[in-house]
Amino acid sequence: MRNISKKLELTIVFLLVLLLLNLRPAILQIYGEILIILIVSLIFIFWTLGYRYQFDQRKTTYFILTYFFCNYLVIHSILFNTIDYSIIIGVIFIMLGASVVFHINKDTWDTALKAIIYPVVFFSFSYFVTYFLIIVFDISINQLVYFKFKVDQSGISDHYMINLLFPFSPMVGLENAGFGFLRLGRAVGYMREPGIFQILVNISFFGLDFLNPQLKRVHLYKILLLFSLMFTFSTAGISIFFITYLFYTLVAKKHTRLTQIKKYISVFTFAVLGFGFYLFLFTDNKFGLLRKLQYASGESRMEDMQDSINIISENAFLGIGYMNSLIEGGSIVSLAAGIGIMGTILFLLLIILPNLNIIKNRNPVLVLFIPVFLTAIFSQPLFDKPIFYLVLGLVVSYPIKQYN
Repeated sequence: MRNISKKLELTIVFLLVLLLLNLRPAILQIYGEILIILIVSLIFIFWTLGYRYQFDQRKTTYFILTYFFCNYLVIHSILFNTIDYSIIIGVIFIMLGASVVFHINKDTWDTALKAIIYPVVFFSFSYFVTYFLIIVFDISINQLVYFKFKVDQSGISDHYMINLLFPFSPMVGLENAGFGFLRLGRAVGYMREPGIFQILVNISFFGLDFLNPQLKRVHLYKILLLFSLMFTFSTAGISIFFITYLFYTLVAKKHTRLTQIKKYISVFTFAVLGFGFYLFLFTDNKFGLLRKLQYASGESRMEDMQDSINIISENAFLGIGYMNSLIEGGSIVSLAAGIGIMGTILFLLLIILPNLNIIKNRNPVLVLFIPVFLTAIFSQPLFDKPIFYLVLGLVVSYPIKQYN
């Protein structure tokens, strides 16, 4: 018997998910200790007010495998003498992210998803206002800045200079992105960088379809979200959007009356739009896809991947040590170079086993996990970040009976 009131339960779930998203890699990660205290306090409130954790086979499997994976990371780093304070904090963050499965049930799942969507929609509206002022009224982007601060990470400071523009639009790289003569900034929301914020934008775009009841004017919100996605200037983000959309439209089984012809028309339309996006936004010398692969961040990522492949060829089973300084990059190849094929298999198992039926049935809820999964596989080092395990936990907690 739960003594906790419904409204309080929903409020705590919303705040818990929002705080977990801000642990790392986010702007507020500089207040990590305070965030952890707030998160633990919310969990304690749940317990003291009579909330009972709801277990099922999928949740238990996911949490146990995540626990084993965290133990593997710690033991592995001890064996290879790479253990330090940051690794201990990292596994704590992972377990906190995974623990969300015990705070989400069929009554609170929508609320947990709203904790992702609502802030992103808020930022999307703000970015629309900001860019409207810049493009339509020809206001200099620097004139709209009213606050700026650095988010230091691994000794890098300039890369994470956050500029807050009117009305409430956090950006990085002012005048470092744009198209044609128009120089703009890159949207980051409350994340540390655009390549992470695009994950939340993509999840929010598709997640709007899972809210029950659906929001009014949902198409307007989706337009705002697409607008924000464009102005992250994230090549990975735009690419992941179209891959996710193809899965959602052609692969996922949905209980709708959408005919095959309408599906193909819809996909063709988005393909044309996608080509237009690239011509319109990604012809920039710095952010163009081909340019990136040859000269910018893409070049360094390709080099890091090649170095990781060389390491794996010599140290395939166990790698050379979790968090080894010789390993750079954020792809799954880099992960395998660090923790070996054995650790990488364990990581993949904690994704696949709890969601085996969902994957077999091509459940559309997978669309919420694809953006963070593809980003982790190819672009960003998210394998030990709470955002990855929180989003995966949201999928694991999805009430399948409600879908069926």
